[in-house]
Amino acid sequence: MDSRLEDLHANAESATRYDQTLRAIGQALESLEIQDLDLEIDGYNYKVRGQSGTKKAKTETKRGSLRNALKNAWDKFEAKSLGQAMPEELSSPFLVLELHFGPDDIDRLERQGRAARRPDSKGATNPHRLSQILRAVGAYVERKSVRLLKVSKRNDWVSIEYQTARGQNGVENFRTTDLYDFWVHLYKQRKTFSEDSVKVL
Repeated sequence: MDSRLEDLHANAESATRYDQTLRAIGQALESLEIQDLDLEIDGYNYKVRGQSGTKKAKTETKRGSLRNALKNAWDKFEAKSLGQAMPEELSSPFLVLELHFGPDDIDRLERQGRAARRPDSKGATNPHRLSQILRAVGAYVERKSVRLLKVSKRNDWVSIEYQTARGQNGVENFRTTDLYDFWVHLYKQRKTFSEDSVKVL
């Protein structure tokens, strides 16, 4: 595993603002089949520009049926409740979407995410999903005590741009496999913490 991630394991704790926020955004993006993206943060506002995997659909797919499929995906996570109409670009087979999430949107997505999680799942999740990759990014940044500026994902690589408390900008690049290892460590810590809390009760 990347040594930068190993250095943070000793101090890894439970959920934080960045990891929860990025997971909620990731869940919304998964419903649109977005994998590669640029996510920029300005205060409490998040702008995502991503490429939908639906552009890989078979060429014989009719434009109308493609649009219907995307509309269903858009509605699946109640994206319309964000106050954003489905972009007209969704009628094209070559899809680059731009979405904006403010504090109210994030809060709504987090509530929807909690409601969607099965109570009997015991926290089991797929670490390879975009929401969990972004969650690991958020946890990593939070433990560095820096301000997140941008996250870019291309295939198996993730780039993180941030600003330190002294105003210095930094960029770090990770393979998703390194983030996976970090995610597994966080998952084990959360599970141990949860079990210990039950014992105390």
